[in-house]
Amino acid sequence: LPSFPTRRSSDLPPCEQSSIEFALERLGADSLDDCHIQMSCSRFGKPLSDVMDHILNDEGLEAFNEVCRAAAKISDRDLDKFTAAVLYANADTSCEVCRIAESMELFEYAPGVRDTNNLGAWWLENKLDCSLPYEIDEFFDYAGYGESIAENNDGEFVEGLGFVCMEEGYTLEEIGRASCRE
Repeated sequence: LPSFPTRRSSDLPPCEQSSIEFALERLGADSLDDCHIQMSCSRFGKPLSDVMDHILNDEGLEAFNEVCRAAAKISDRDLDKFTAAVLYANADTSCEVCRIAESMELFEYAPGVRDTNNLGAWWLENKLDCSLPYEIDEFFDYAGYGESIAENNDGEFVEGLGFVCMEEGYTLEEIGRASCRE
């Protein structure tokens, strides 16, 4: 959304280069450097706003557009998983965020799970497709099992979203930072 003195122009990311050039022409600006760019990212929501602001301000509109293109391929159903994965990975560059978007299948996500007790129960039911008979359910140490899962999978509880970790056999380094070497 470039703006020049008191003129304004709006485009929805990701923007094609021709749309950016047309907006610059409407504004009477020679380049994006002549404009103040302000973005509102409702698709990403508040948790990723700092990451997206950082990418826009430090890497520029082109990098921001790349992230928007990569994220556009993520279904609405997987947006919380994407957000949790970006926060879990502490991704703060466009390359890292794009690699996460392209590698969503390598992340395990337990939506809404906030503690080890619920993680143990969720993992048994959803990941192992198993449920304990009522008679022994009260004797099972869900919290201990959840703690073991979190430690063994180097997972993390992401505030307001749930638990996230890498699928077995994968690391963040392999999919994120390692592939962003320039």
